[in-house]
Amino acid sequence: MRKKLTILVLLQCLVLLFIAGQHYTVAWFGKEILLKTVPIDPRDPFRGDFAQLGYEISQIPAPNEDVECKRGCQVFVLLEKQGEFYAYQDASFTDKFAPADNQVVIKGKTYYSPREAEGKLHVTYGIEQVFVQEGHGKPLEDRDATVTVAVKVLNGKAVLQRVYLNGQLYR
Repeated sequence: MRKKLTILVLLQCLVLLFIAGQHYTVAWFGKEILLKTVPIDPRDPFRGDFAQLGYEISQIPAPNEDVECKRGCQVFVLLEKQGEFYAYQDASFTDKFAPADNQVVIKGKTYYSPREAEGKLHVTYGIEQVFVQEGHGKPLEDRDATVTVAVKVLNGKAVLQRVYLNGQLYR
């Protein structure tokens, strides 16, 4: 009986370590890419200051596939390095891409978009919010500011690493 209890406790610990380790695995071993962003809204009264970021890769053409999905579906987006940044290349509802060295696949979820009629999808990647020190969110909402982010991607999962404001590391 005691042996079964010990195995059960160890199994639970391993599950917790696996869950926590997924994020760190991406941060340690993922491929770092730079993305251009569009700031949206820096304040939430319940959670403090944060920047709500929209990415150029958030509005993409709907994949030309026989899958009926408008909202909440997983989508695989192929990004290709163009100059300093990675930009949209293609998308699919199935993980069919074999990216080259200058490409990366990032997983996202489709979200309602008023542009669906135009064949566009709004995609979220889980890297849309950046929390900042209290009172320091305003510079990120400046429409004239250039905000870019460094993101690590591994097996489609993205983890935000750093934020740059007008080319300088933002703290």
